[in-house]
Amino acid sequence: MRVLVALESHFLSHGGRFYSENLGYDTFWKRYLMGFDEVLVLGRCASASRVPPTYRQACGPRVQFAPVPDFYGVSGWFQNRRSIRTAICEAIDRADAFILRVPGFLGTLCGKRLNGLGQAYGVEVVGDPWDSLAPGCVQSKLRPMLRYKAWYDLRRLCRLACTSAYVTSESLQKRYPCSPNTFTTHYSSVELPDESVLRDPAPRQVSLASLKQRVSDSSQSPIRLGFIGTFEALYKDPETHLRAVAELIRRGANVQLRLAGDGKYLGVMQQLSQSLGIEAKTQFLGRLSPGKRVFEFLDETELFLNASIQEGLPRAMIEAMSRGCPVVASTVGGIPELVAPQFLVPPGDQIALAYCNQSTLSMNHRLGNVVEHHLALAGKFRVSVLNERRALHYQTLAQRSS
Repeated sequence: MRVLVALESHFLSHGGRFYSENLGYDTFWKRYLMGFDEVLVLGRCASASRVPPTYRQACGPRVQFAPVPDFYGVSGWFQNRRSIRTAICEAIDRADAFILRVPGFLGTLCGKRLNGLGQAYGVEVVGDPWDSLAPGCVQSKLRPMLRYKAWYDLRRLCRLACTSAYVTSESLQKRYPCSPNTFTTHYSSVELPDESVLRDPAPRQVSLASLKQRVSDSSQSPIRLGFIGTFEALYKDPETHLRAVAELIRRGANVQLRLAGDGKYLGVMQQLSQSLGIEAKTQFLGRLSPGKRVFEFLDETELFLNASIQEGLPRAMIEAMSRGCPVVASTVGGIPELVAPQFLVPPGDQIALAYCNQSTLSMNHRLGNVVEHHLALAGKFRVSVLNERRALHYQTLAQRSS
């Protein structure tokens, strides 16, 4: 049985093969082979004369691509709408079962076509468009209309799906419920190799015990705050992080913010750090290669910040937990399922974020308990644990599609 997986990611094609920056064959696409004989990927693809060194091959044995013309935003869809619809129809004709990774353009368009055909499909809900299209996330006059339409479309897709899987255990299920007869489960897109979870928490706990003293002592090395996120869109809200750190420094805190990521708004955020007078206390590191480089960054981080405007279940935050790093985050998406209330702040509130950072850094020995709690949570994201749920979902969908 061949399953069609529709998703929003962008791919590169070169020499008859397809490549991705994050969704490699071994690390992502092989998981669908637990329930199906073949995988057909419906994604946006652009031709490339060369493949950047950070990209990995996404196709492979039993994983093929049904490429859609590469496009961005509503205007890009409108310009390519005929060829996109044709590609979707042709891909549906080639498959026996269907998984829509939603929200997104392609998943929604594919779902509408499948509903028209009376064909069963499953959904993997990996984000919340109501949050990702909230004020401040997207600079477009169409944002309010797009926000409501995306919210409505996702609710309808979930309600009509025969199987569903969410990246949260409760949050997204409440906003986008499935029907009573739908098979439902939850598993994260984030999976951790067993070796990535910190085995000995003692060194981390000893280091954190000194934070209370160092936060007010400028003669010592600054406390390293960490942020990982794209600067291509603003849903990670780097501006609020920078303003919160500026407020911390104004109060006399001995901290340094290190930001990993790149994108079109990077220069804007660099200029903001200058205008706030914290240029010497911020480092923009660019994009970090997944895996070893990210974990090295997290091991150097003493407090991880994830006060986003929108999230499903953030990968970087879970990876930070797996290294025993304390986390301060916002109350969006599935974050409250993992982070204790005293470490949560409303999205977009720079004063609350500054205050929460300061109170966390003043906890002293109590952060040792946080380390142990985070490591226990990270264990739930081990590959072996998640694969059991995935396999059951895929096998159920295969049965209901036959």
